[in-house]
Amino acid sequence: MVIDAGSTGSRVHIFRFKKLDGGFKLVSDAFHQLKPGLSAFAGNPTAAAGSLDPLLARAVEAVPAALRAETQLELRATAGLRLLPGGQAEEILAAVRERFARTPFLSRRDSVSILDGSDEGAYMWLTMNYLLGNLEKGYAGTVGSIDLGGGSVQQAYAISHAAAAEAPPGYVQKVRAGDQAYNVYVHSYLGHGLMAGRAGALDSARLGAGQERAESACMPSGYDKAYVYAGKEHVAVGADAPGGAEQCAADVRLSLLKEKPCEVKFQCSFGGAWSGGGGEGARAMYLTSYFFDRAVEAGLAPSSATSARLRPAEFRAKADAVCRLPWKGLSDMQARFPDVEADHAPFVCMDLSFIASLLVDGFKIAPEAELVVVKQFLYNGLLFESAWPLGAAINTLSG
Repeated sequence: MVIDAGSTGSRVHIFRFKKLDGGFKLVSDAFHQLKPGLSAFAGNPTAAAGSLDPLLARAVEAVPAALRAETQLELRATAGLRLLPGGQAEEILAAVRERFARTPFLSRRDSVSILDGSDEGAYMWLTMNYLLGNLEKGYAGTVGSIDLGGGSVQQAYAISHAAAAEAPPGYVQKVRAGDQAYNVYVHSYLGHGLMAGRAGALDSARLGAGQERAESACMPSGYDKAYVYAGKEHVAVGADAPGGAEQCAADVRLSLLKEKPCEVKFQCSFGGAWSGGGGEGARAMYLTSYFFDRAVEAGLAPSSATSARLRPAEFRAKADAVCRLPWKGLSDMQARFPDVEADHAPFVCMDLSFIASLLVDGFKIAPEAELVVVKQFLYNGLLFESAWPLGAAINTLSG
């Protein structure tokens, strides 16, 4: 069992495998989630640990009594806890360890930790290629992944042994699935997830104008309310005259820190990070998490879909239409976009603009390139979530 403690909520995956020669066959994944995330309880670690009780109750129901003592329970926190100041994150983790010690499951001290962003990206890559059946094809037969979370975004793809040997330190993870091992280029861009990206774009507008209450082209006209992220308020005031996606994208581009010096000349994406150099493992890219959610909410993919093929230009075109709409209240926005959640309705323009700029200006993907946005994969006749906890479980079992 792996609990993904993300920035906006916590999710438990209860995996069941059948052991095979040289590997594992996934049988089932019982999946449950709740909101808010652990970081919402900053300063109250006991409440943070207690917030997981509904997920633990689900776990007890799902695992037969005879198997509980030998079933591993892990919690891996992601960007939400990484961004907490001082010792608040460790206080929460300590409270979770104490809570886990009172469960009937197998849990050690190192079973509860903040997951490094590169691990998160590598595990998502492993999940995808396991469910697609690519792990017997060599690195050139695999697909790359870009996983958009709330606080960070991770890119990962397999590279050759020769490329891995020449890579700058800190960019290559070795992952295992049964008897197979891969070198995976992976980088986590902390502060460039969707929720963090909103804060970055709003701050870029403020700094660019040199005003504390600067209008943002990313917000609809008539909107005036603070946006709170990681405990900090950010001014979110819409411009008097609705602009277009390109005006919003200008603030997004500033937030991507594209001018930061590149540590590997001519091979950087954004924020000064090495792009991995490309290669056969990067020819096909699959996009997950908020990429898929926003595609559905914007009407770019049907709500019944488990995946869809989209181009960055489609996100930009939809953004350009939305960014010209004034704010007439929640009901008006939800009438236009029935699938959008209330908390996200004011940010439809910003989110779509951010996604388009992240892909084109950040990861340097051509606007007309075809990408796959995915939520679930069909594996052995069953649908499984596209989520890094499966990769984490497979890697643990293969160790």
